[in-house]
Amino acid sequence: MVRLCCIMLRVNYISSLILYYAAWELYFIAYTLLCCIMLRVNYISSLILYYAAVRKTLSDTSSVFCLIISKEGGCEPPILHFHNYGDMGADCPTLSNLHTLHSRYCHNGPYRSNLTFKTIPDHPRPSKPIFSDGASLLGRTLFPKKKPEGNLNIKQKMRYRNHPTVTRAETLNELAGGHSGCVAWPGCPYSYKDRNVTYWEPYNHSMTLHKKMDHAVWWMNNAEKPANLVFIYHDEPDWVGHVYGPNSPFVHEELLKIDSALKYLHDKLQSYGLLELVDIVVLSDHGMSPVPESQIIFLSNFDNLEKHKFFYMGASPVLNIWPLEGTEILDLYSTLEDGCRINNCTVMLNSENTKHNIPSEWHYARNSRVSRITLLADEGYVFEDFDTLVQDYKRKYPNVTNIHGDHGYPVEDPTMEPIFVASGPSFKRGYESPVFSSVDVYPLLCEILSLNAPPNNGSFAKVEHILVKPIIGSLLKPLIIALSKLLCTLFD
Repeated sequence: MVRLCCIMLRVNYISSLILYYAAWELYFIAYTLLCCIMLRVNYISSLILYYAAVRKTLSDTSSVFCLIISKEGGCEPPILHFHNYGDMGADCPTLSNLHTLHSRYCHNGPYRSNLTFKTIPDHPRPSKPIFSDGASLLGRTLFPKKKPEGNLNIKQKMRYRNHPTVTRAETLNELAGGHSGCVAWPGCPYSYKDRNVTYWEPYNHSMTLHKKMDHAVWWMNNAEKPANLVFIYHDEPDWVGHVYGPNSPFVHEELLKIDSALKYLHDKLQSYGLLELVDIVVLSDHGMSPVPESQIIFLSNFDNLEKHKFFYMGASPVLNIWPLEGTEILDLYSTLEDGCRINNCTVMLNSENTKHNIPSEWHYARNSRVSRITLLADEGYVFEDFDTLVQDYKRKYPNVTNIHGDHGYPVEDPTMEPIFVASGPSFKRGYESPVFSSVDVYPLLCEILSLNAPPNNGSFAKVEHILVKPIIGSLLKPLIIALSKLLCTLFD
């Protein structure tokens, strides 16, 4: 290839080496030959044309595919250095593939979301970057204050209705001419802006992560409509973490399955020749805190609370208290405040005139579905609604102990921190990023896929440093080509 450059460009061997170094892939060499042979222009014109060609080539090929794998829950053992859930001793599994991803590729330092860390609404944020105070729902069950529909289940379309300004990532990719695929990703089966994703596999709890990987690779390898953006949702180790606690052997077993599936994905991509073309992001939507049954808070134990008429919505550890007609809200707040002083919880009045108002950094209080009074259990504590789940666990599952798991505590709690690990041609290797949020993943995806991101709650400035190729970096190769062309001129 070097000799070919020497003959066709009539340059000395040194300038050909410079040219060849810059053109480290055949497509760069082709563009260089086009600039230097066919156009026969000076080095400045060559720089301009080559820069345009490289930008197009990079946008077309350096990130041909983007695969987002979201595992439910963040129950990582200490070996991964993501969280520390206590000494797991000799029984702690060696998660070699997760550990390799974490140590060799780009991973998060602190990775944050916002209250509440619940699967709904937190899970869809990488594809729909809206804080809770702008979301249409705040939990698994919906209280439609001004709507007649009643509570909705997770499969109903209203849960995923369009935001007026933000287009979901999978839809944005389709509108730009790409092909998106989703495996069990919340909201994907519904059309947005009159567009559906090209590929969709519905949620099936019994489907293994290996099978989900198969779907993703098949779609990406489709000859007619290759998917360039795929979202995969996997519901473990969240479920076993709730039932048995985040430090249980059942969680370790699920983590080993995830680790095995990542190795399977690596080998499958390699066999199809896709490994160097795929950006892989592995993330979770929340962490998990162990919850002993002795730390369930029963509101019936609060003194004088029976005098007030109210109901609550939501799920532990966050409850929204709705006073009924005839109940003075400040009196109810005062009674709850007295009860929380001895019951490991905090009561917040959603008002600017109290020191216990909901912190603005939680991006929670302004949602119309948040009541004037909000209860928050301390980390590791839950409210009485959780007791109903515990009784259900004991009826359905074997070997249930008195330790369970929950999430939804404030972002400052280290047990709530999700994970983010990214590998592929777009990402730096061995890089630990500064803090960023789950909503920042959306503008990151838009940059990787060369999509124009609409206004959203994410910030590309918080994540651009994890990319190999910031915008200014793409000038390096054209500059080297221009210098090589200059040498061509000098030595002709």
